[in-house]
Amino acid sequence: MGTNKDGLYTNCELRRSTLSVIEQAQTAHRSIISAMSSRAVKRPVNTCLFTEGEPARPIAVVDGWVSLQRTLTDGRRQIFSIALPGDIIKLSQKDEPACFEAVCLTPVAICDASQLLSEANPSNCEASQLAEAISFSETLFKSMMLDHIMRLGRLTSFERVGHFLLEIEYRLAFAGLSFDRTFTLPVTQEVLADHLGLSIVHINRTLQQLKRDDLIERQGNIVTLTDWRGLAEICHFSRQALNGSGSPKPQRLAIWG
Repeated sequence: MGTNKDGLYTNCELRRSTLSVIEQAQTAHRSIISAMSSRAVKRPVNTCLFTEGEPARPIAVVDGWVSLQRTLTDGRRQIFSIALPGDIIKLSQKDEPACFEAVCLTPVAICDASQLLSEANPSNCEASQLAEAISFSETLFKSMMLDHIMRLGRLTSFERVGHFLLEIEYRLAFAGLSFDRTFTLPVTQEVLADHLGLSIVHINRTLQQLKRDDLIERQGNIVTLTDWRGLAEICHFSRQALNGSGSPKPQRLAIWG
């Protein structure tokens, strides 16, 4: 994706299977999405997009990973979710204070998603597919939060790491970023520790054990789930529970907050 001197993305599109709902979307919505993506801007790693208590507009993540987190006064943080390419970090259509902070875990490209969300009126027939995608994504978000509570409260360290890898692969597959159960994990073990409530040592040992058990393969930041079914059974992972229906839907918008 190229950028101009102002840091605007000039030839980028939001991930097809997430934001664009594109195959059946109305022409007006395709033009809104195209305009959004053309205004995407780059932000470097560790940039704070907004802080807790700060009014902020809905943000679409075009590229990169963003941490949604809270930080204690002593610097310790809890990452409660990670926004991926195609996701929308949605606070509210109103200028309400944020109840968490958003920090770039990698270099990212983002754009304002306010207009897209304002168009998603379920009473408008032309916007029904957009509204359905947003509704599904809200259900997905709630399911993910319940899964994360379960992860932190009931799963072992081995199960937590495996469950996280399964969930990330599932979500990246929606965005066309996982192929044959292989995907890029561009974040540090410190990030995984802050998300899963474990020490960095625990994360490292668990990743090694998953590899020794022939459940995953790792080459640098490239991860392959070599025994998806076995890992899902061990870690109590359910795609049906995650998306709240009997089968995954091929198109969605992810809405955060």
